Amino acid sequence: MLQIDYMKKTLSILGLALVAIQHIKAQDNTSQPLIFTRQRAIDSIVSQKGNLLQLESSGTKPMLHIDGQLKSYKYISNIAPKDISKLTYYAHTKSGPYYGLLADGGPLIALQLLKKSPQPEKNGLQGYEKSAHYIDDSSPKQQIIPQDNTIYLPTEPGLYVAAYMGGMEKFDKFIADNIKYPTEAEAKKIQGKVKLSFVVEKDGSLTNIKPETKLGYGLEDEARRLFMLSRRWNPSIKDGKPKRVRLTYEVKFEKNFN
Repeated sequence: MLQIDYMKKTLSILGLALVAIQHIKAQDNTSQPLIFTRQRAIDSIVSQKGNLLQLESSGTKPMLHIDGQLKSYKYISNIAPKDISKLTYYAHTKSGPYYGLLADGGPLIALQLLKKSPQPEKNGLQGYEKSAHYIDDSSPKQQIIPQDNTIYLPTEPGLYVAAYMGGMEKFDKFIADNIKYPTEAEAKKIQGKVKLSFVVEKDGSLTNIKPETKLGYGLEDEARRLFMLSRRWNPSIKDGKPKRVRLTYEVKFEKNFN
């Protein structure tokens, strides 16, 4: 038993050493992300809240990117390491796939979660399981209710249109408080409005965020970044049920260059 415990401790130390070596290499080439797929390494990072990546001693904590949502660094403590299939650490977001997502180009941790398969429901018969196509004769009028994934327009009759929590005036204030004028646009003295289309999902999250105007100079990227930072909205409701809806919004870029 003592020998087994010793071997476990040795493997744990080797796992931590592997993470530390990868981190040192990343410091030499910060444009390359650190990718972790081994459960031992992921467990070490999450359970120690990033200590192995020297994040606790750094001034700027990374943002988390999970399922298309940006969350604060503290949220990592709410996730079980076993539910993470891939953890990618970006020392900065001044280039790469998340370029423009963070205004300061700061660090980011992207988490890919395991997809959980729904457990089949047991019925009263031995050796049989219920599925979407199983009909139990003992229960009358069973039917499969189709899921409505239609994306509605705000003009849909009887649709209570989604809105930012607290009203659109608060959303306007949120945009004004968080907007960062792109350096290139400021240098060229570019102003204008960026029109975005987006979908408010049934849970209030924002997806399919796409610019419908093309001003360039980083203005579209900044407008999209603001929407990625937004908290969940109150979803659209029709017939007492949440619905998906496509909306548009104009982000104004105005500045006195004198």
